[in-house]
Amino acid sequence: MNKGKASAVFTILVGLLMMGMWSMLVLTNQVPYLDTPQVEIKLHILTEMLTALMLILGGLSVLRGWERIMNLHYVSQGMLIYAIINSSGYYIDLGETVMAVMFGVLLVGTIVSLIVFKDSP
Repeated sequence: MNKGKASAVFTILVGLLMMGMWSMLVLTNQVPYLDTPQVEIKLHILTEMLTALMLILGGLSVLRGWERIMNLHYVSQGMLIYAIINSSGYYIDLGETVMAVMFGVLLVGTIVSLIVFKDSP
């Protein structure tokens, strides 16, 4: 598998996992404040789902050779970096070190994915 395809598979996998995680959390009522009039968590979930969708589309654009939207691969990973940093802060405030470390690993993986894609033929 060439490096560009590996980067695309990474983003598709992360996008699918994000959608799956949020779907499971919402369906099992594990999202605090979801049933309140506050819109903050609802907007957070919406932006996470949009990020996941863009990751999937960006990865597919690389795998399918859709030249017209291939830059979406870069944009979606930028969205992911923002989501990682934002979520890391939340878990750091809660004192959940394991989650913060997990997001750190995901951040490194995303940066590696960007570098690998940039250097791919």
